[in-house]
Amino acid sequence: MKKILFDLSVCQPIGTSKYHGGGIYGCIVAKKLIQKYPDNVAVIFDHSRFMSPDIVDLIKEKGIISYDLAETDRLSAFKDGHFDRYYSPLYHKSYSTLMENNVELMVTIHGLRALEVNRDLYEWRYAQNAKGAIKALLKWTPFYKYLDRKYRQQYKNLFDYNKSKIITVSEHSKASLRYYYPSLKDDKIVVRYSPNTSVGNDEVTSSKPLFAAEGQYYLIISANRWLKNSYRAIKAIEQLLKNGFLKETRFVVVGLNDKHPISRSVNHKEQFIFLDYVSKLDLDNLLKNAYALIYPTLNEGFGYPPLEAMRFGTPVIASAVTSIPEVCRDAVLYFNPYSIDEIANRIIQMENPSVHEEYVFQSKKRYAEVKSKQDCDLEQLVKEIID
Repeated sequence: MKKILFDLSVCQPIGTSKYHGGGIYGCIVAKKLIQKYPDNVAVIFDHSRFMSPDIVDLIKEKGIISYDLAETDRLSAFKDGHFDRYYSPLYHKSYSTLMENNVELMVTIHGLRALEVNRDLYEWRYAQNAKGAIKALLKWTPFYKYLDRKYRQQYKNLFDYNKSKIITVSEHSKASLRYYYPSLKDDKIVVRYSPNTSVGNDEVTSSKPLFAAEGQYYLIISANRWLKNSYRAIKAIEQLLKNGFLKETRFVVVGLNDKHPISRSVNHKEQFIFLDYVSKLDLDNLLKNAYALIYPTLNEGFGYPPLEAMRFGTPVIASAVTSIPEVCRDAVLYFNPYSIDEIANRIIQMENPSVHEEYVFQSKKRYAEVKSKQDCDLEQLVKEIID
């Protein structure tokens, strides 16, 4: 078995977000690796910045060597420990130095969002001020096309490197890698589904309700992020309400406070509940009790939120793009995420009790199938990292 230096720095906060998808993925993989092979793993991260407390506790419990990125660089730490392989759950531009020094490198690439996703004029609507709106509109300029080319080149360097191995999280992402980088050989990429994030307790309870409204509600999450495409979903709902549908239904939107420009633009405010940040426990409660999750995402490398809803048997109405159909299969009612009319159409379909009941059944069934694969793939992944 190889000695591994695991890069936990990429699991630390990005911007104002303590937790992010790639970071959660990395922490789960790190836990499994440390628990199974504590004598073969060391970690590196910035000790002055936030790190998930359960990871910090596990490192101390198992006596894992931990390099402080504030005091030593990645290459020096690698040479100091005489490691055989550097593993990272996310790519970082600094890895060019590792490649220049012939370090064996294994990296998980979750997707190529910057290359795949179409630019969208609705992006400016997510800005909270004029500066943000201008920045969004500038993404249509040649300067951002230059950045896309730069992004493409940094991955090409990794893929062309003869001592690199690539993990990705779905067959969709693997095909995307092959499409954008034709020189990347099929046998250099291994697909392992992103690991399951649940703690195994489906009977979640919250200390107090997040809102006073009772009755049926649809849920939209991550609504402050353009790529999650909440604006079109809200426009579809508004059109339905205008036409007399869903008079007794409420719509809970997570990620937007009631002062955000999108929230302020809503006409039927009495039927919308806008929530800013919520805890994981509160989000689980919202997912469990929702009539359905509306997930109009424009791009996913894997896509956790539909599965997190399906865990509770909550039906999902979602985009038929990127990895979502692969992961969710026929357990989801799909729509074109760029079509407001089609999103509205699917909401009307889900109002049919027999359709809703069918997707309750299908969601539970598919969640169990995916979880089984996730658990198996996590076991295989840690073996591949260490072998």
